[in-house]
Amino acid sequence: MAPIRSMFIGEEEFLFMQERLNHSSPVVTQLRRFQRDERGYTLSSVPIGCYKDDGSECVLNFSNSKRILILGSTGAGKTVLSSGIIDRFKLAGGEVSIFDLKGEYTKKNAPLQAKFSKQVRFDKERGFDVPKYLLLDEKPQGLSIKSYYPAFLQKLTRKKLDDTEVLAQFNLHSISKPDFLTLFENLTSSNSRYFDVLDALWTDITERELYSWEAIRDFFDSEASDYPSLQKRILLKYLKILRDNLVLGDTYENPDLISPINEGTVGILDLQGMTNYTTANSPALVYVAITLRKIYNAKVNSHINKRIHNLIMVDEINRFCPRMGNPSSKKEFLQVLDLSRSERISLLYSSQDYKRIPETLINQADYVFVSYKMGLDPMAELIRMVLPSEYGVPQTFKTKVARLQGRLQKYRDGRRDWLIIDRNNKVWDIIIPAMPLTHLVVEGE
Repeated sequence: MAPIRSMFIGEEEFLFMQERLNHSSPVVTQLRRFQRDERGYTLSSVPIGCYKDDGSECVLNFSNSKRILILGSTGAGKTVLSSGIIDRFKLAGGEVSIFDLKGEYTKKNAPLQAKFSKQVRFDKERGFDVPKYLLLDEKPQGLSIKSYYPAFLQKLTRKKLDDTEVLAQFNLHSISKPDFLTLFENLTSSNSRYFDVLDALWTDITERELYSWEAIRDFFDSEASDYPSLQKRILLKYLKILRDNLVLGDTYENPDLISPINEGTVGILDLQGMTNYTTANSPALVYVAITLRKIYNAKVNSHINKRIHNLIMVDEINRFCPRMGNPSSKKEFLQVLDLSRSERISLLYSSQDYKRIPETLINQADYVFVSYKMGLDPMAELIRMVLPSEYGVPQTFKTKVARLQGRLQKYRDGRRDWLIIDRNNKVWDIIIPAMPLTHLVVEGE
């Protein structure tokens, strides 16, 4: 019997063989074009910056599904950190979907600006100049992206779309029955009896092909409809609100984040302006819930290649998955959080304050990044939650955290320190993140 090692190879060996295969020329596999970047990024070793103490590279291991939490207030550098992780994960062979709260990721088709990428500093240990904001041998580069901007937000904000953006809205052709029920969540939450009514309506919509408000109205007016008059009025009124506010319709493209994954493109749902809505009535939460469900179901049902490692990034997760309340986006995100590890789906989410999000988002995080702005007491409490084995004697622990916090700083050149807590390896350290390889949206530009 042959040795086990000769029968099976691990991911590191596979990636090494793939790198050698791709070294001289691209390879076409299932109509997707792969070419190993010159630096040789791999999912088991995605570089994100350097350790503050010795300057060695800090890498994240994505050989299996990971959950990453970034905590920092406004101005702490969350976008720089998360965008850098996204870029290098993509270049390592992963695929990325982004829920963008502020429209900060829609320019990723362009490389990092020269004012950042061309700056160097003298490295005393190496004896020569090295990039100031990037890692050694890295090259700024844009990514292929497709960004969807919901039509209901554009109606409100009048935002001028970027070149990579298209207006989008869900339509009755493109959604499933659970998606349909999600659209009516405000109605069913106040009157659970409408679940049965909506269930019957969905059957009529699909069987009779009633894919517009006018078609549903005409059906209700016909003798074939046996819905009570009050229910018909309420349902038509609700559907008309969705139509008039451009939440539901067929005027614009369906916001599809599944096709970009299969095409090797970064898919973005731009939600800039959603904070103008109250949380309870925000259609953006419904869009996030439906889109998350679609990505997960596509992976489970093999509409996305099972071998592809997906990274879903949710900016300001507390807006979609708050500690208090139970909006549709929260229920869907928590379900994806619990079920997606076996599907090679990693999650990257950020928040200004860990007290605004459910504890399960902290408890399931493999990596937690903490800003230099966080106070001593909340930092100590957070570390105790992530690494309870490090707690020990309370007085000693607090002193240790205070020393650590004192070393975190913001530099004159704009770089910022971050504390990284690695739950699996039970370690913590300070890093200086590298800037993203793609265009960085700078406030005021």
